[in-house]
Amino acid sequence: QDVIDANHPLISAESIADVTYTSVASGATKLLAADFSSANTQAGITFSFIVKAVDSNNNLDPSNTSHITITPEAGSGLTFSLTDFGASVTEADLSGGFVTLYCRGTKAGTWNVDLGASAPVLAPASFETQISANNTVHHYVFETPVTAVAGSDFQMRLQAKDVYGNLVTTANYDIGIRAVQAVDTTAASSDVISVTSGTISGGVYSESNFSYNRAEEIRLEVSDMVSPVVGVTDLILITHAPAYQIVETGGDSTGVAAGDSVLVRACVYDIYGNRVSGAGVSFSILEGGGGLAASQRFTRADGTTSVSYRTGTAAGLNRVRAAILDGNPQGLETQTYEIYTVPSNVISYVLLSIEGNSFRAGENFQCHAAAYDQFDNLMTTDNSSRLVPVAQSPSIAFIPDTLTLSAGEASFTAYDTVMGVNRIAIESETGSVLAPFGELLTITAAPAYILAKV
Repeated sequence: QDVIDANHPLISAESIADVTYTSVASGATKLLAADFSSANTQAGITFSFIVKAVDSNNNLDPSNTSHITITPEAGSGLTFSLTDFGASVTEADLSGGFVTLYCRGTKAGTWNVDLGASAPVLAPASFETQISANNTVHHYVFETPVTAVAGSDFQMRLQAKDVYGNLVTTANYDIGIRAVQAVDTTAASSDVISVTSGTISGGVYSESNFSYNRAEEIRLEVSDMVSPVVGVTDLILITHAPAYQIVETGGDSTGVAAGDSVLVRACVYDIYGNRVSGAGVSFSILEGGGGLAASQRFTRADGTTSVSYRTGTAAGLNRVRAAILDGNPQGLETQTYEIYTVPSNVISYVLLSIEGNSFRAGENFQCHAAAYDQFDNLMTTDNSSRLVPVAQSPSIAFIPDTLTLSAGEASFTAYDTVMGVNRIAIESETGSVLAPFGELLTITAAPAYILAKV
């Protein structure tokens, strides 16, 4: 309706009746989307608008009952309803020339909506609507490396997202950061992450100077004082740093039988005390001879390695060196093993010595026995083995007749009562020959003692 009022200098406007004209639509020719409740709406929030059937001058045609279709842009996630918020619809009927629709979006962006009409046909219309992220942060999305080296920098990037996965650009607040266990994310890890706080700005936080010194699987937890949101990253495997120190874990020994083998063991660590796998360890003999099963080994997954060392055949000190890198400084990159060997406990042979080779009958002579192992080591640790001296002819008497070794040796006295030749050997108690019959002993007559009638 339009109202026309009259006015005259001598006659007041109130004295003249108003003239009212009512315009009528000439008939709807097109659709029009109007009366939007919001021009920029947060994701998940409903806004309304009216679809009208209008003529060329945008006048509503109240008699129009066209059937309309609503087609949102592909990928927009826009849904429409006849109520706030009922069943989703993609078409509707005009009543009185219009229909009120409710719309809700979940994806941030500017989206196009096409409107079409049939029965009767009207010119289509379209409009754009802008959906912004919901201001409420629902969760965090992280970007972190799968692995990182202990003590070396790595990056973590965080995005604050709403419940629909949109970046919340209005998020601006401080956060706390800590390293947590890989399995139980409520429990702190065994070490502390280098960066423990930061600030989200425009919904994003990024830091490239994170470092962690313990070789283990961890996750990073992010929390804040503004919201109850707590986020945890994917698994990050912290691997060991380069080899730094070698530590002896076994090998120093005493009482090893000469010629026997011992296992020389070591463990390699990085500068942070993590065990290092795949580190090359070189082994060499410094003293004592013998042989190594290998001159180099590589550490296992747990950082340990070992090599078998066959000690030298001479009883005494054996020294073996283990080294990583260039072996310098020695206190960190080398270890020396000391293995003290003793003769074997098995007698291989006995050396028999006799003070002279010619004696009068009945004359005492001194004998000495010394037991040796297979490598010619005097069996200085043997204080119990028993030896038996035997004579080729049974006329020799031995005092004592059974010998007990002391530090591998024993002395005894012997005499022969029969003039002639004889020899002495040494046997074990079981009859094994340890010293074969030696040089001939000549037994001469004793001094005259009695005159006998022949």
